[in-house]
Amino acid sequence: MGKSVVVIPVHNEASTIASVVAAARVYLPVIVVDDASDDCSGQRAAAVGATVLTLPRQRGKGVALRYGFAEALRQGAARVVTLDGDGQHDPRDIPRLLAASQRYPESIIIGGRLDSAEAIPLVRLRAIEVVSFWINWLGQCAVRDTQSGLRLYPAAVLRLRPLRHGGFLFESEILIKASQSGWRVREIPIRAVYPPGRASQYRPLRDSIPIIAYLVYQGIRFWPTQLWLVCRAWFTGQRTIRHHAWRRTCVAALATVLLPLLVLCVLAYLCTGHVGSAWLSAAIRRFYDPRLLTHTPAMTRVFHDRYRSQRWKLV
Repeated sequence: MGKSVVVIPVHNEASTIASVVAAARVYLPVIVVDDASDDCSGQRAAAVGATVLTLPRQRGKGVALRYGFAEALRQGAARVVTLDGDGQHDPRDIPRLLAASQRYPESIIIGGRLDSAEAIPLVRLRAIEVVSFWINWLGQCAVRDTQSGLRLYPAAVLRLRPLRHGGFLFESEILIKASQSGWRVREIPIRAVYPPGRASQYRPLRDSIPIIAYLVYQGIRFWPTQLWLVCRAWFTGQRTIRHHAWRRTCVAALATVLLPLLVLCVLAYLCTGHVGSAWLSAAIRRFYDPRLLTHTPAMTRVFHDRYRSQRWKLV
């Protein structure tokens, strides 16, 4: 199946990066992209055998991944596994991603954490659910945890261009563009690991707001395509496809119309804490659960047929 490589973006994770790299190197060669750390993260990764690329100034996770992908492709990698350097992903899951990729070679494989959602901080969990809803709609895929950094990409996905955004938005953009181009996105369950006393580089409000704003903007642009899908499904003559296309359209329309309600629930959470949290959770479960967009494989084929000759032009 060709060479596989692990890429780990890192910024100030000196306390964990050595153990993460050592565990990952049991399975695959490791490239660490040091995003201008000032705590010797890069040196500690190099000491345990990683190839280390050091950025001269902090550029964010998206840019770090771009550099790591470029180096992996230069080394001839056919598949690239990504994981975080803060210890929140277990490198022992790497063989499971590789096995899933062997079974589904034309797919991006994501390690989904929501089967152990009780370990995920509540605000972050709700942000994951909302973002996953929009990505599943825009990409016509079915993934519950679109924000997991534990992934496997076929090299061909990484050669497609353009990818315009950085930060944590980069990982959402690549899922949307790849799925719209005909690549499957599949999910395998992994355990969510949140070490005591460890603060994630991801900030739910600061990092989720740009992602959600981007997805809402793209969602508005996507409506002509959604209406085309409904028309196309209506003339297929297959009742199941018509039903699913109409159902997805109604779910997406309701979610779009109720965006002000979602904003109010977020503000209520910020102002009132526990009471606002209950409102926010109820609104997300009712209107923004990715499982509301469950679709048939036939519906996905209709979508991919439209964009197979227009790769990367939609978003």
